[in-house]
Amino acid sequence: MKNYLKIVAMSIFSILSLGINAQSIKTAGNLFKAGKFTEAEKEYTGVLVKEPENLKSLIYMGYITLLENRLDESEQWLTKAQTIQPKLPPLNEFLSDIYYRRDDFQKAAPIYRASGREEMAKKLESFKDLIPYKTDNAFNEIKVDFIITDPLPVVRIAINEKYEGYFFIDTGGGELILDEEFAKKVQAESFGYEKSSGFAGNKKATYGHGRISSITLENQTIKNIPIMILNLNQLELGGIKMDGAIGTVFLYHFLSTIDYKNGQLILRNKSKFSSESIIQVSSSAKIIPFTMAGDHFMFTNGTVNNSDTMLFFVDTGLAGNAFTCPKSTLKKIGVNYEKDKKIRALGGGGYFNSYPFDVDRICIDNLCIENLHGQYGPFPSQIEKSFGFDVNGLISHEFFREYSVTLDFDNMQYLLSK
Repeated sequence: MKNYLKIVAMSIFSILSLGINAQSIKTAGNLFKAGKFTEAEKEYTGVLVKEPENLKSLIYMGYITLLENRLDESEQWLTKAQTIQPKLPPLNEFLSDIYYRRDDFQKAAPIYRASGREEMAKKLESFKDLIPYKTDNAFNEIKVDFIITDPLPVVRIAINEKYEGYFFIDTGGGELILDEEFAKKVQAESFGYEKSSGFAGNKKATYGHGRISSITLENQTIKNIPIMILNLNQLELGGIKMDGAIGTVFLYHFLSTIDYKNGQLILRNKSKFSSESIIQVSSSAKIIPFTMAGDHFMFTNGTVNNSDTMLFFVDTGLAGNAFTCPKSTLKKIGVNYEKDKKIRALGGGGYFNSYPFDVDRICIDNLCIENLHGQYGPFPSQIEKSFGFDVNGLISHEFFREYSVTLDFDNMQYLLSK
């Protein structure tokens, strides 16, 4: 998990800029903490009308617009805040997110280096004369059949044109992930390793940064791909040894559809396709807004059982299950996990204990599904508070299993259709 997540919690909230806007800033902060970003933005906008250089409001406006992927606006707010306090760590961290999402790696690299992430900086600098995620001009769309759909969808792809491997699809991951042994086999370039604590079951793991020349899906080759390298040696799905994972960073370079219902991954050229064309084909499609922090942490609002509205991390990689959450959420929804049914589960950081529980009903926006399964244990407790807003749980595979799910990062919305 990125360093700025801890910095946000410590630094932003320590900035005291109350003045004439004290009540509005307090109200906005409470709304933001609750995940009500649109309402918080209105409050901060009102503050800045009266006090254009209110630092706290400028930072939050930069953060909220980043969450909504409004990158140009976010850069303007954060740059203005930098003129007031240039050395405030979150400002550079947020700006690095902007440059990274734009594939402007040469701007992002020195910021990562300054924050102590030398390996990430080296990886991005290696793209100096390359276009990341490059496709040919004729590229329209790719359809790749799932090898299996449960407990997670798996596809077969080729790395560097000749090394075939099995990859599962996981929006809880960032870049394309390669298993360590597979990365050596395909001769992936490596730039070193760093540690992270953001894995399932609160496990830590060492992961590497690297680059591959290409990934081929069906008959389409995509060139110059940044990768993460992780030990997946013990991970099997449906009896198949996994060689890697396709994460959100890779998916957001396309208008991507995880079609659980028909067993396909579909990647469309964003310059030639739009979500509107999908909506026209499926008039019953549910449109569900989401936000994104860091490089891949997607969030949406919803409820569990009869709860109040909460904010959930959308991570499709919880094999076979629909939901996991911290103990604080279990208390809120009045659910007890089954302590006598302990499961040894495997995540990116190794084995951990997991305990099943039943979920009567989960709703995200206007879509509700009943009779689902949850696990207590996988939820990484670090993310509950570290973004500066409360993350109450994680929605995953089983919830989406009967749908075709399109991820539209231009409009920051999911399209779910049957």
